[in-house]
Amino acid sequence: SHFESLYPEATRKNEIAQILKYVSAGKSCQVIGAPGVGKSNCLRLLPYNRALREFHLDKNESRFHFVYMDFSEVSKRPLSDIIKFILISLAGSFGERRLKEEESAVNKFLSEALKFSDEMIFSQNLKKAIDYLANERELNIVFLFDRFEEYVPNIDSAFFLNLKILRNRAKYRFAACFATTRLIEEVLETNIFAEFSEFLLGNTVFLPIYDRSGLDFRFKHLEEVSGKSTDLKTKEEIIKLSGGHGKLARICYET
Repeated sequence: SHFESLYPEATRKNEIAQILKYVSAGKSCQVIGAPGVGKSNCLRLLPYNRALREFHLDKNESRFHFVYMDFSEVSKRPLSDIIKFILISLAGSFGERRLKEEESAVNKFLSEALKFSDEMIFSQNLKKAIDYLANERELNIVFLFDRFEEYVPNIDSAFFLNLKILRNRAKYRFAACFATTRLIEEVLETNIFAEFSEFLLGNTVFLPIYDRSGLDFRFKHLEEVSGKSTDLKTKEEIIKLSGGHGKLARICYET
């Protein structure tokens, strides 16, 4: 199981609620935050923490399927490799959900594409997979693009055109969430993301530096791992001096 599955359901409560509000309406969004505040952690909560999903989505939890992708792994790869990466990530995203029928179908599309190892086949089979999941299985598919800023220097308009094509096929059952340090419209020329702008611009979630629930959990986890603890006053002083910055506060407490 993933570490994010251990977090309490109230972690990043307001920000998760905002993300889900957008994707539930078939809108994509941007998650903006300073380095170290927990953008990756926030995104990984969605696919790996079922209790958190149920807390926010209740009976609709089973209708949503989140696919996490770390774009630092493919930051300098061409678009053909990005499409492969997305299909491979989609195929590998079903294990913890126990969606055996969906997993089998998408793996079949992936195996066929790997057999021919052709860019066009990968692209077509990704479309087939989205068609199947969104239109036949009636799942809301949400792509979670983490560390997207690392891919930005090598991006071109074809990336967003491909997302638009997937969105047009699945309609409101497809959305993408971009975690980055700055707004996409601030770092890219308009013509690059123009094809997807109507589904993305204006839908922004800003991550506060301090998330009490998440930081309390990390402090508690450090205590359990180390077998040591300290008084409440020391914790509060660390939070005060660090501003509650997730990574900085955690390192201070560990030290």
